[in-house]
Amino acid sequence: MIFFYWQNTSQMRKTQRSMNWKLSISDTLTLFFRPFPMSKRSMTRKTQTGAAKIIALSFLALVAVSVFFERLPLAVLFIYLVVSVITFIAYARDKSAAREGRWRTKESTLQLLALSCGWPGALMAQQYLRHKSQKLSFRVCLWGMITLNSAGLFWMISPQGQAFLPIF
Repeated sequence: MIFFYWQNTSQMRKTQRSMNWKLSISDTLTLFFRPFPMSKRSMTRKTQTGAAKIIALSFLALVAVSVFFERLPLAVLFIYLVVSVITFIAYARDKSAAREGRWRTKESTLQLLALSCGWPGALMAQQYLRHKSQKLSFRVCLWGMITLNSAGLFWMISPQGQAFLPIF
């Protein structure tokens, strides 16, 4: 095995000189000895998907518990579920439009949907559809929307919010 590696490495060095490109030792090892069937990127994606799913479902479970203990009206849970589904569909349509070269949904529209109780659907769509998950500015803005929305909900659960809630 070492001889095979050495032989191919010397051949690669000859090829590198003739083609004028460089391979590092780790790249060479990766080419010949792939220890894992999946790349590091796909392993990271799976853990991110799991984390997004846990965060979104935990949040919805918290809202459901708050409804059960009558800290929030049932309409709040219903709104979160419906807007999350609408947001997921909006991400899916935008991904489809991007692939087919059609008009896209504005990023501000997707962010507004996330702010208006649709962020669990946005997180799930971002991970499952692999859409809008690479653009750092969009992700930072999305987490800002999640923070604002969550802060508003936690305020509604607080005693000050409870005093305000009967108005609606």
